[in-house]
Amino acid sequence: MSQMSHRAFTELTDAGFSEQQVEALSTMSGESHSNVATKTDISRLEAALQALELRITMRLGGMIVAGVAIIAVLTRL
Repeated sequence: MSQMSHRAFTELTDAGFSEQQVEALSTMSGESHSNVATKTDISRLEAALQALELRITMRLGGMIVAGVAIIAVLTRL
């Protein structure tokens, strides 16, 4: 049994599942949970998104300042 509790094993075998079927369920259950995001994963993703948002904002601000400067130079020519 990879991820299954003794209680779950007992309940399934008492309900008529063979040990082989219970083992297959346990294996499949463990595989399906391996792709689930944890709270830590979500927190890390939120932090990365905030950092990305800051970088994009800074670049956009820089482009706006550069654009205004170019327009100011062109209007003086």
